[in-house]
Amino acid sequence: MADLTVKYQRLAHEYAKLKAQNQVLKKSVIESQATATDMQDLLQSKEQAIRRSQQEIESTNFRSQQMQRRVELLQLELDQLNRVKRGKVPGETSNPPVNSVLDEDLNNKIIENEMLHKKVQEFDMKTKQLEESLNERVEVALHEARVATEGLEGVTTSYNAMKEKLERENLTLKEKLQTCKEEFNALKTQSTKQISELTQLTQNLNQDKVNLTTMVDKGIVFNDAKCQEYNAIQLCAYDKRAEVKLDNVLKQAEQLVADICKSLSNFHKFTGKRCLLYPVDGSYQEPSVNNQKFSKLLTEEAKLIQELLEAFTHVFVNTPRSMQTKFDLKQIERAFLKYKSFFMKLCPYQMKSLKEECEISICAVSLQTKNNEYLLQYKRLFPAICKAHTYFRIFAVKGEKLHLSNEKLKSCLCKLVSAFTDLHLTFRDLSKAFNGKIEFEYELPTTTNSNELRSANEILLSSMISLSSNFARLSGFLNEHQDFFVWKLQSSSASSADVKRHALDYMRHIKVTTLPQSVPYLEAIKNHHNFVCSSENRDELLSQLEKTCFKTSFFGARKRTLVVGNSTYES
Repeated sequence: MADLTVKYQRLAHEYAKLKAQNQVLKKSVIESQATATDMQDLLQSKEQAIRRSQQEIESTNFRSQQMQRRVELLQLELDQLNRVKRGKVPGETSNPPVNSVLDEDLNNKIIENEMLHKKVQEFDMKTKQLEESLNERVEVALHEARVATEGLEGVTTSYNAMKEKLERENLTLKEKLQTCKEEFNALKTQSTKQISELTQLTQNLNQDKVNLTTMVDKGIVFNDAKCQEYNAIQLCAYDKRAEVKLDNVLKQAEQLVADICKSLSNFHKFTGKRCLLYPVDGSYQEPSVNNQKFSKLLTEEAKLIQELLEAFTHVFVNTPRSMQTKFDLKQIERAFLKYKSFFMKLCPYQMKSLKEECEISICAVSLQTKNNEYLLQYKRLFPAICKAHTYFRIFAVKGEKLHLSNEKLKSCLCKLVSAFTDLHLTFRDLSKAFNGKIEFEYELPTTTNSNELRSANEILLSSMISLSSNFARLSGFLNEHQDFFVWKLQSSSASSADVKRHALDYMRHIKVTTLPQSVPYLEAIKNHHNFVCSSENRDELLSQLEKTCFKTSFFGARKRTLVVGNSTYES
């Protein structure tokens, strides 16, 4: 089949080459025909010029004959006059003026006749030369047209022969393609049947697996800490060193969260205080309505941040220091959700406040640029907070429903760390933008002597820097103790007491007075042989399915190749 494909490609290549040559020859023949047509037109124009020249020559000859006859008549008259002159008496006078006029007229006519004869001869010579050159060019053009016609006939003959050959080969390939299609349909039917059998076999095996799993889950309790597959309830041996390490890790986490909450509280508290002092000092003039609402809304932050800190404290402090106890993050998720909603309410007020700062008359262009830069960095906070809340929600709610594996938990924890890293970078850039902003503000006359505003700005800037460093420390801390937090976040299907009670009920249930009958050795060997045979049949069906899929893909590719070649030939 590969040789046939190569042969077909070679023939298609030769066909394309002959087709290109045919186009070139056609073009040359058309050009030769156009040249011959131009030469015919030129010849006709020259023939017309020759006819006009001949007519002029004839008219000149006619006039020459007229002049000759007139000269003869004049000569006769002259002879008569001479005879009359000789026969006259001596006393008679002659008429010399008449003779001189006639002589002069005769000389003029003779000169004109000579000139006309010369012109006629020149026209004859030019006409003969032009006729000879035109005849030569016509002969050359006719010769080229004959050569081009012969070449075109030869190419047309070879083209027709190649076309007939390709049509025969196309018919042969179509027959083979039809045969391949029939084979493909037969293989497809066979593969469909085998796939259905394999699907049925897979369903039966899955049903058997479900039955066995149900039997094991209801009747047998596994507690093997070395094998994660048989340690679904996360029970492990007592390890004093591990629990001391656990206690230290939880204390470090608690301290980090407390520092973050304190810095976050200062950030919101002094943001509210600053909006009452700038751009209008509240002690001298009433702030804008937006800044008043903004400050009032920021007073709610203490309650929300305290609730968030208590949720983390409940997890890190009140949770028993045991490797058998998993984290319950539902309370953290709820508190974080409230804080996210609170921050979403703050964003419009903060944006409007910065817009009002830019609209005051004393705000320079450089300060407006710094305000826009600060606003741009402030807008980055909310997406990072939403990202962190999303993964807290996954750990708190969806983890128990989906039973996430260790790999997925690690991936989610890494994304939570990336959210904290985003918060670290955002607060770092926010502190830089705020520092540049307040430097320009201190140059304004309304803020030069405001010590209260300077104090609020310094505390606000230090809280941003503290938040940036604390979030960076928290990201590094989570990366360092990733395995520990994955273990604590892993879902548990049952508590230890429930497992012990379940095991006790099962042992009471299976307690019997008589031993069960054992399986005979020959029957056990037979069952093992049937099991091995069924496994081999399954492997054989899988191998047949792979071969069928390979053949299907191969014939599909060959079909596409033949269809493309056929379309190329038809075009």
